[in-house]
Amino acid sequence: MGYQTSHSAAAELWTDREAAARIRVGLTSFFELQKRPGFPAPVWLGSRRKRHVPAELMAWVEAQRKRPEGAQ
Repeated sequence: MGYQTSHSAAAELWTDREAAARIRVGLTSFFELQKRPGFPAPVWLGSRRKRHVPAELMAWVEAQRKRPEGAQ
């Protein structure tokens, strides 16, 4: 399930909504992407606050763009 971090690092992390906007997909599509194998694990700030590491997410997006068409 992801790892936990301190509250001070939260400013450098993205919410689901922020992450979806940054990778230019809708929120529902972002939730579907999170189910894919290899999707970067989220960071949990407590039991209910999930965040994403921008560099990890953007590296994953770039890797998906480089995959042959039709590959999952």
